[in-house]
Amino acid sequence: MAIWQFEFMVIPSSNATMDISSEEILLWKTELLKDFKESIEKILSLEKNWSEDIEQCGKIDETCIKFLHENSRTEVSVRLDLRSLSKQNFEKILSMISEVKGQILYQEKLYLPDFNQILQLWRESDAARFCKNPKEYFEESGDESGRAKR
Repeated sequence: MAIWQFEFMVIPSSNATMDISSEEILLWKTELLKDFKESIEKILSLEKNWSEDIEQCGKIDETCIKFLHENSRTEVSVRLDLRSLSKQNFEKILSMISEVKGQILYQEKLYLPDFNQILQLWRESDAARFCKNPKEYFEESGDESGRAKR
Protein backbone atom coordinates (compact mmCIF):
# COMPACT_ATOMS: atom_id res chain seq x y z
CA MET A 1 0.00 0.00 0.00
CA ALA A 2 1.24 3.46 -0.88
CA ILE A 3 1.51 5.95 1.96
CA TRP A 4 -1.04 8.23 0.26
CA GLN A 5 -3.72 5.54 0.19
CA PHE A 6 -6.53 5.16 2.71
CA GLU A 7 -7.23 1.42 2.87
CA PHE A 8 -10.16 -0.55 4.24
CA MET A 9 -11.98 -3.83 3.73
CA VAL A 10 -15.59 -4.23 2.68
CA ILE A 11 -17.55 -6.93 4.48
CA PRO A 12 -21.10 -8.20 4.06
CA SER A 13 -23.44 -6.63 6.64
CA SER A 14 -24.60 -10.15 7.44
CA ASN A 15 -21.11 -10.83 8.85
CA ALA A 16 -21.14 -7.76 11.13
CA THR A 17 -22.06 -9.87 14.18
CA MET A 18 -19.01 -12.10 13.72
CA ASP A 19 -15.83 -11.77 15.76
CA ILE A 20 -13.75 -9.00 14.14
CA SER A 21 -10.59 -11.09 14.46
CA SER A 22 -12.12 -13.92 12.42
CA GLU A 23 -10.95 -14.03 8.81
CA GLU A 24 -14.43 -15.30 7.91
CA ILE A 25 -15.81 -11.81 8.52
CA LEU A 26 -14.16 -10.66 5.27
CA LEU A 27 -15.67 -13.25 2.97
CA TRP A 28 -18.49 -12.66 0.50
CA LYS A 29 -20.29 -15.23 -1.58
CA THR A 30 -18.74 -14.38 -4.94
CA GLU A 31 -22.04 -14.17 -6.82
CA LEU A 32 -23.24 -11.37 -4.51
CA LEU A 33 -20.46 -9.11 -5.81
CA LYS A 34 -21.10 -9.44 -9.56
CA ASP A 35 -23.14 -6.21 -9.84
CA PHE A 36 -20.76 -4.40 -7.45
CA LYS A 37 -17.74 -5.28 -9.59
CA GLU A 38 -19.52 -4.27 -12.79
CA SER A 39 -20.46 -0.91 -11.23
CA ILE A 40 -16.89 -0.33 -10.04
CA GLU A 41 -15.56 -1.05 -13.53
CA LYS A 42 -17.56 1.96 -14.77
CA ILE A 43 -15.31 4.30 -12.75
CA LEU A 44 -12.11 2.24 -12.35
CA SER A 45 -10.78 0.19 -15.27
CA LEU A 46 -9.93 -3.48 -14.86
CA GLU A 47 -6.14 -3.81 -14.51
CA LYS A 48 -3.73 -6.73 -14.68
CA ASN A 49 -2.64 -8.18 -11.37
CA TRP A 50 0.21 -10.50 -10.40
CA SER A 51 -2.23 -13.21 -9.32
CA GLU A 52 -4.95 -14.87 -11.35
CA ASP A 53 -7.00 -15.06 -8.13
CA ILE A 54 -7.20 -11.26 -7.87
CA GLU A 55 -9.33 -8.96 -9.99
CA GLN A 56 -8.19 -5.37 -9.64
CA CYS A 57 -10.12 -2.29 -10.69
CA GLY A 58 -7.87 0.76 -10.82
CA LYS A 59 -4.09 1.11 -10.67
CA ILE A 60 -2.36 -0.42 -7.62
CA ASP A 61 -0.73 2.87 -6.52
CA GLU A 62 -3.87 4.93 -7.11
CA THR A 63 -7.50 4.35 -6.14
CA CYS A 64 -8.17 0.66 -6.59
CA ILE A 65 -10.53 -2.05 -5.46
CA LYS A 66 -9.30 -5.63 -5.33
CA PHE A 67 -11.37 -8.78 -5.36
CA LEU A 68 -9.43 -11.78 -4.03
CA HIS A 69 -11.21 -14.97 -5.07
CA GLU A 70 -10.83 -18.21 -3.12
CA ASN A 71 -13.17 -21.02 -4.11
CA SER A 72 -16.68 -19.55 -4.09
CA ARG A 73 -15.77 -16.76 -1.65
CA THR A 74 -14.31 -13.31 -2.28
CA GLU A 75 -12.51 -10.76 -0.13
CA VAL A 76 -12.84 -7.06 -1.07
CA SER A 77 -10.24 -4.42 -0.27
CA VAL A 78 -10.37 -0.74 -1.18
CA ARG A 79 -7.48 1.71 -1.48
CA LEU A 80 -8.38 5.36 -1.98
CA ASP A 81 -5.69 7.64 -3.43
CA LEU A 82 -6.05 10.74 -1.26
CA ARG A 83 -3.96 12.76 -3.71
CA SER A 84 -6.49 12.57 -6.51
CA LEU A 85 -9.80 10.96 -5.52
CA SER A 86 -12.76 13.14 -6.46
CA LYS A 87 -15.67 13.68 -4.12
CA GLN A 88 -17.95 12.29 -6.84
CA ASN A 89 -16.02 8.98 -7.09
CA PHE A 90 -15.74 8.74 -3.30
CA GLU A 91 -19.51 9.11 -3.02
CA LYS A 92 -20.06 6.57 -5.82
CA ILE A 93 -17.83 3.98 -4.13
CA LEU A 94 -19.61 4.42 -0.80
CA SER A 95 -22.99 4.23 -2.54
CA MET A 96 -22.00 0.99 -4.27
CA ILE A 97 -20.89 -0.48 -0.95
CA SER A 98 -24.25 0.47 0.51
CA GLU A 99 -26.12 -1.07 -2.44
CA VAL A 100 -24.49 -4.49 -1.87
CA LYS A 101 -25.30 -4.18 1.84
CA GLY A 102 -21.66 -3.85 2.79
CA GLN A 103 -19.92 -2.35 5.76
CA ILE A 104 -16.43 -0.95 6.11
CA LEU A 105 -13.81 -2.61 8.28
CA TYR A 106 -11.12 -0.09 9.18
CA GLN A 107 -8.58 -0.50 11.97
CA GLU A 108 -10.55 -3.38 13.49
CA LYS A 109 -13.81 -1.41 13.73
CA LEU A 110 -16.94 -1.57 11.59
CA TYR A 111 -18.56 1.44 9.93
CA LEU A 112 -21.53 1.97 7.68
CA PRO A 113 -20.60 3.48 4.30
CA ASP A 114 -21.70 6.92 5.48
CA PHE A 115 -19.97 9.76 3.62
CA ASN A 116 -19.40 12.03 6.62
CA GLN A 117 -18.22 9.27 8.94
CA ILE A 118 -15.77 7.76 6.44
CA LEU A 119 -14.56 11.23 5.44
CA GLN A 120 -13.74 11.89 9.10
CA LEU A 121 -11.75 8.63 9.29
CA TRP A 122 -9.99 9.61 6.07
CA ARG A 123 -9.09 13.05 7.46
CA GLU A 124 -7.61 11.48 10.61
CA SER A 125 -5.60 8.87 8.72
CA ASP A 126 -1.83 8.75 8.24
CA ALA A 127 -2.46 8.96 4.48
CA ALA A 128 -4.23 12.30 4.91
CA ARG A 129 -1.47 13.58 7.19
CA PHE A 130 1.10 12.61 4.57
CA CYS A 131 -0.83 14.25 1.71
CA LYS A 132 -1.32 17.45 3.68
CA ASN A 133 2.36 17.90 4.50
CA PRO A 134 4.82 15.08 3.64
CA LYS A 135 7.79 16.75 5.35
CA GLU A 136 5.88 17.30 8.59
CA TYR A 137 4.50 13.75 8.42
CA PHE A 138 8.01 12.29 8.34
CA GLU A 139 9.29 14.65 11.00
CA GLU A 140 6.44 13.64 13.33
CA SER A 141 7.03 9.97 12.54
CA GLY A 142 10.70 10.27 13.47
CA ASP A 143 12.40 9.55 16.76
CA GLU A 144 13.09 12.13 19.45
CA SER A 145 16.14 13.43 17.58
CA GLY A 146 13.91 14.38 14.64
CA ARG A 147 15.32 11.72 12.31
CA ALA A 148 12.85 9.55 10.44
CA LYS A 149 12.40 6.02 11.74
CA ARG A 150 13.64 3.25 9.49
